[in-house]
Amino acid sequence: MCAGIDEAIAALNGARFHVTCTTIGSLCWLPSIERWAEVVAATLVSGGRLYLHDVHPVAWSMAEEDFRLTETYFEEAEPWVDDSPGTYTDANRPRQVQRSYEWNHSLGEIITALIRHGLRITALTEHDWTLWSRWPWLIPVPKGSGRYRRTCPGCRCRSPSWRNARS
Repeated sequence: MCAGIDEAIAALNGARFHVTCTTIGSLCWLPSIERWAEVVAATLVSGGRLYLHDVHPVAWSMAEEDFRLTETYFEEAEPWVDDSPGTYTDANRPRQVQRSYEWNHSLGEIITALIRHGLRITALTEHDWTLWSRWPWLIPVPKGSGRYRRTCPGCRCRSPSWRNARS
């Protein structure tokens, strides 16, 4: 299926699923977390589960070069406009269209929208690690799978970088 969030329910033609997954870098492209939660709820069978694994909204709010907030933590009507030539997936490969529009959604907005649309949250976990070198002071820490987590060495003030939610 290839459809935008507003066409997703119609494109699925009534199909419902036992599990839906929203993962890394998905929510920031959506202007309305409420609409996303509505679509998630509409595409799950009764008792179906959502698994959410994405960048924490605090991490999206932080400066690139230091430990301070520079962007909004909450969903705003107007997007954050990015004219960067590359992306987090391949910073060395120029994009054909450089302008992108992104929205942050607070943890409260996300969880409340899911609850409002009938999902029951069974777990919420915040992590102080990330899968890429989001800030210059992070160091790789080996993980059992051979992939790398990155965490701040000896940091006293830890910040959430990732979140998982399950319904």
